[in-house]
Amino acid sequence: MHPAPHSRRGFSYLEVQVAAVLLAVGISGLAPLVVIQSRQATRVAERLTSSEPIYLAPVDGDWHRRLGALADVSASAAAPLTPHRRPQLISSRSGYPAFRTHAAAGGYQYWVTYYDPLAYGSQLVWHYTSGTYGSYAQWQFTDVPAGYYEVYTTHSARSYWHPAAPFRIYDDTAVVHSTQINQRLFPNDYSYDGQTWERLGTVRIVSGTLRVRLVDDTSSPGYLAANAIMIRPLEVVSVRSLTPASDTQASCTIRIRTP
Repeated sequence: MHPAPHSRRGFSYLEVQVAAVLLAVGISGLAPLVVIQSRQATRVAERLTSSEPIYLAPVDGDWHRRLGALADVSASAAAPLTPHRRPQLISSRSGYPAFRTHAAAGGYQYWVTYYDPLAYGSQLVWHYTSGTYGSYAQWQFTDVPAGYYEVYTTHSARSYWHPAAPFRIYDDTAVVHSTQINQRLFPNDYSYDGQTWERLGTVRIVSGTLRVRLVDDTSSPGYLAANAIMIRPLEVVSVRSLTPASDTQASCTIRIRTP
């Protein structure tokens, strides 16, 4: 008689925790989530009671990176709660060193100041690109507390702006995120200070300096519009409640503080 094969009765608490964390990070405000759970949903509910907050502390270990987890569950905050910080803005009017431009040899030799009533502050600078030469416009935020930040850009929507403007986000000198924005369309991800903004991404900053560059790294010619960049800090996250819905599902309410 052959022994019965070993069967797994459920998922580990770590696996359930990772699934919840991945869905939690990036959700702004107070929102209900449905989290796919195992038969251990009841056990998780007992661990994460609504009588006291459970905090998600940022983590950056090897296994956390492999599992895609950005935070770990803790009964206490990883650090004292910081005052609620407002978004920070830098525009093309801010001046050096917060905002600066560089026109590389071989390409168009200028960044041109341009009055535009649809732009933030009614002014932006543009640059014509016909290839990759190393030209860029840069926004630099200093004395940035370590943590996670949402990064946004804004621009006027004009038919002659570039449909795939390349942006890079740096933690000091290290590129942590790259993306492209269609500058012919109006930004529509967030509204602040009388302007609509387009989200570039969420990044973790540890160096104290966050830089954003609009670069000429494109094979298609066009006009790049450099207007303004905004960063929003993501605060400590708490799980307010978790209620089993069935043997395979549970609903939880998660709160993330943002300006």
